[in-house]
Amino acid sequence: MADFDWSDDYEDLTEVKNIRDFQQRMEQFSEELRQTIELECQAFTVDPAASKARRERAVVDYEFFCRTYFPHYVPTDHFSLFHRYIFKRFPELIDGPSDARNVDEAPRGEAKSTYETQLGSLWCICRANYLAELVPTASKKARKWLIGIIMNTLEQSIEMLEAIKAELDSNPRLAADFPKAVGRGRIWQAATIVTVNGIKVRVGGVGKKMRGMRHGPHRPGLIFLDDLENDENVKQKDQRDACENFVIKAVVGLAGPAGGMDIFWVGTSLHYDAAINRVSRKPGWRRKVFKSIMKWPDRTDLWQKWEGIYTSAAASDEDDAQEKAEAEALAFYQANKEAMDAGSVVSWPDVRPLYRLYCMYASDHDAFNQEQQNEAGNDDTAPFKNIQFWVDRRNDWLFFGALDPSMGKQKKRNDPSAILVGGLNREKMTLDVVEADIARRVPDLIIARAVEFQREYQCLAWSVESIAFQEFLYTELIKRAALAGIAFPAYQGSTGRDKHLAIMSLQPYVANGQIRLHRSQSVLIEQLKFYPEADHDDGPDGLEMLWRQAQQFAGEWVYTSAARSRRDTRSTSRHSSNNNDWDDDD
Repeated sequence: MADFDWSDDYEDLTEVKNIRDFQQRMEQFSEELRQTIELECQAFTVDPAASKARRERAVVDYEFFCRTYFPHYVPTDHFSLFHRYIFKRFPELIDGPSDARNVDEAPRGEAKSTYETQLGSLWCICRANYLAELVPTASKKARKWLIGIIMNTLEQSIEMLEAIKAELDSNPRLAADFPKAVGRGRIWQAATIVTVNGIKVRVGGVGKKMRGMRHGPHRPGLIFLDDLENDENVKQKDQRDACENFVIKAVVGLAGPAGGMDIFWVGTSLHYDAAINRVSRKPGWRRKVFKSIMKWPDRTDLWQKWEGIYTSAAASDEDDAQEKAEAEALAFYQANKEAMDAGSVVSWPDVRPLYRLYCMYASDHDAFNQEQQNEAGNDDTAPFKNIQFWVDRRNDWLFFGALDPSMGKQKKRNDPSAILVGGLNREKMTLDVVEADIARRVPDLIIARAVEFQREYQCLAWSVESIAFQEFLYTELIKRAALAGIAFPAYQGSTGRDKHLAIMSLQPYVANGQIRLHRSQSVLIEQLKFYPEADHDDGPDGLEMLWRQAQQFAGEWVYTSAARSRRDTRSTSRHSSNNNDWDDDD
């Protein structure tokens, strides 16, 4: 049984309901880790030259380090897009001259904590003694003296530290190639260790006082924030506020006046307004989001048919109905596999192929979007949760355009402009958004883009919002289109309406599929799905303008003569049998 020292950490664990039970669980966990290492991590053959070559490469090659020394964590060559990104990005930021403020969001199940927090900490510990010799170009901050690991709870972070300790004192491969760094250090406690080569690792939970985050003269040089939010606390705005404040004030404040501290935040977005999303949008932070389905297939119509088959047994009482439905759905996929796979990009094809992901998606759309796509909703009552998508272009579309320049004085933020084009199926009164160009740009580019769309689609009408300076843009747009030889049938959209109520009026039409988007329109989808908490609402605003004019101008117009009601007494034709009424000669 591993020797588990709690001597100086009791005060930190007052939040644990039953310390003795937790201690016993951790001792068992520690022992299981060491047994796994013993069984799955075979020692290298003694060869000083080979050891030196491995060490020289591992110090500069993070992927090689992970694959070579941790076969029990990295048993395969089939890496996800997230893994390959971390292998490249992590060492670039550690050795780079600037302080990293990096946020990585990846799907559940991609071993985010292992590849970034655990193995990243071990890499910094093991290479520390060899940096000057083997990486002379590395910045001064590459040498980490104090590493902090913060997770949602202290118990979770203690488990992470225990996994790091197990590698340092029991991994035979690390012992062979990094003898100056591994082994049991002089401090080896539940929440704090100081390694053989003098690096302190301190762990904690969200919201706890950052006690002990000094190591002699050294402030933290590396902080890992790992899944700080959970499914329950992320639902409460005050909890999201508290987590954001903790990171921005307490964690970022740990850096010294001269900087030199890297922060890596890894997790899954559990709410649109989650702290991880808030912080990642702040200046100075960099964000990378990975999704299980990075790009949806082109033929989503076939997948919709497949889903109908796959879920057809949901209301059946037959014992084998679900099994039959799944078999029928699989047969449908196999018969159409090439078409159904076309255009798709998945993050981990060797482990989570497209078909498996769609089975997960069909079981629960909302859960899949949150856990696998980092597209958590903002609320169960979000108005535009059920967005529907079009696939095939139609020849009978009637095109309309909408332009929101977002340049008026009423705008409180630096909002992007929105240029939308929609194709209306007048028979069914369904509007498919064909173009959704939403971006920040100067007036010249706004005008050029709108004229370009008019040249391509020959829209029957354009609704252009015109407030303050936007009126100038409206008139300039008409002039430039005319100079280009393009008729631009624009009119000034309503400016006195309540924008929120106008956008909310779209809800039933979006929900029932009368308004459909295309899956490629990611900005509009995000603004609509997370309305009203999205950072901007120019896309939904433009969509309302588009839908309103489609309804206004696309109806069937029938001319009825004022004399029509008198047809029985007076004809409008001289060839009528009742033509005496019009004969002036009598």
